[in-house]
Amino acid sequence: MRSHLSKSFKETEIGPIPEEWEVFRLGDVADLNWGDTNTTKSSYTEEGFPAYSASGQDGFLDHFDYDREGVVLSAIGANCGDTWFATGKWSCIKNTIRFFPKNEKKFNSRFLFYVTQGKYHWPKRGSAQPFISQADARNVEIAAPVDINEQSRIASILSALDDKIELNRKINENLEKIASALFKRWFVDFEFPNEKGKPYKSSGGKMVESELGEIPEGWCISSFAETIEILSGGTPKTSEVGYWNGDIPWFSVVDAPQETDVFIIDTEKKITQQGVENSAAQILDKGITVITARGTVGKVGLIGVPMAINQSCYGLKGKMDTHGYFTYFTTRMLVETLQRGAHGSVFDTITRETFLNVMVTQPSDDLVIEFEKIIEPIMGSIKLNLFEKRTLTRMRDSLLPRLMNGRIRV
Repeated sequence: MRSHLSKSFKETEIGPIPEEWEVFRLGDVADLNWGDTNTTKSSYTEEGFPAYSASGQDGFLDHFDYDREGVVLSAIGANCGDTWFATGKWSCIKNTIRFFPKNEKKFNSRFLFYVTQGKYHWPKRGSAQPFISQADARNVEIAAPVDINEQSRIASILSALDDKIELNRKINENLEKIASALFKRWFVDFEFPNEKGKPYKSSGGKMVESELGEIPEGWCISSFAETIEILSGGTPKTSEVGYWNGDIPWFSVVDAPQETDVFIIDTEKKITQQGVENSAAQILDKGITVITARGTVGKVGLIGVPMAINQSCYGLKGKMDTHGYFTYFTTRMLVETLQRGAHGSVFDTITRETFLNVMVTQPSDDLVIEFEKIIEPIMGSIKLNLFEKRTLTRMRDSLLPRLMNGRIRV
């Protein structure tokens, strides 16, 4: 791979591009049309062939419209301008535009995906509800190597990074399922190992009545609030420049991780130490569970690096666990109960009283410690995969514009 910017560039209507490249109108090189305008999400089935809506691949249909690689564009709404690369047998429904090369000997389909990636590519109409017209999409101009082999090399580099990112996501999805299943087996089904290593309840372990139903002998019932230390957040003054753009992650609801990712390792905004010292914000350590408590209630994540949180969230520090895993999974299990207990005149809000009113089963400290010891390698792998995913994503995002404007040639 080589990088150069020299006399080999020429000026075009979309800026300088390599001499060997040309500017193309998307509609001239791609077969571009609406998704199936007669099909909506109401037609989705529990399984079948992948289907794309304006939100991405979010369902299945009992049939497929395409059996080839292609690009799906969100043509309306919050995701307007986002694109997804579809492979195999698939369909796209109302409010999408799909396109693929007219001539696969001249254009690589993955290159076409990468060169049109990014919402800034797409001219939008409307303000309250942005949308992309088919005519505007066809008129989008792209720069591309005339040599399809160079297109393929560019696409190969970027897709290799995307494939690794996707592999990490799938690994984390499986690891999270294992950890979550173990938590449920031990603390919901009460099938933790007895003194002989056999499942407690199904092996005849003694159960006693409680206000939450039968629980193992020796366990007790307590308020959730009694098992945790509740920590608050804060927001430095946004008008004070010196409080922002520092190196301390500052969590808000937009930073909530996917359930399968578990950990929060980065945030959209960051604050300075001065911002912490001059606000209600405080730096929370690794292993503290964060739950969003106002507006969008019930998003949960586990702090993976020290960070501050805003005032619409709570940090929950477990009194029984050492790594925070038991508290994290307990909080996830209680989300629906906490949401039902939320109240407020304008926004739903979880208060400290909400935690006080939720009752939980309380196992022995030794059992919680044993649980955390077993899942520590699983949770550690999830976190490591997240850090690697972040590194790969940054690398891809850095390479993509340089590869697409010819600053880096391959």
